[in-house]
Amino acid sequence: MRAGCLTNNYRFYSLTVPAGYYKVQYSYIGYDIENIGVELSGNAILNIEMMEAIQLSETIVITGEAEDLNVRSKEIGLVKINPRSVKYVPTFLGEQDILKTIHLLPGVTSSREGDSGFYVRGGNSDQNLILLDEASIYNAFHFFGFFSVFNSDAIRDVKLHKGPSPTKYGG
Repeated sequence: MRAGCLTNNYRFYSLTVPAGYYKVQYSYIGYDIENIGVELSGNAILNIEMMEAIQLSETIVITGEAEDLNVRSKEIGLVKINPRSVKYVPTFLGEQDILKTIHLLPGVTSSREGDSGFYVRGGNSDQNLILLDEASIYNAFHFFGFFSVFNSDAIRDVKLHKGPSPTKYGG
């Protein structure tokens, strides 16, 4: 039997096969191919550490200058926020809140004074899709909307789509 799968951004993968003995091959560009034998009789978790492949080549010299066409990103209306920069934003009751920081961006308005809810480019506050590690967060607020559920110290990055959203997020 031949089967395959890919990992997601968090290096998680899942492969469903019947019980039996399998030869499993792991590969990734720039790493040595790993081959292991696995006897499966039920669910199993396999964590594989891959070694970097050393590839020698001749010296490569790339020269040239590109025209600056003022297009910095292919994603129109995408704003990326580094949570470490949130520390420099004025806080409410001493708590740093990533959703309060989003209120300060152009094209975003708050739903009411002190509330963490927000409107993006004229939409309703219930039309915002909020994801945490690809999981939908349906109620991102605590204490009548004054605080969000996100710990700014535990978040790696924040992306806000103010323009057309990617198709992977639905309509």
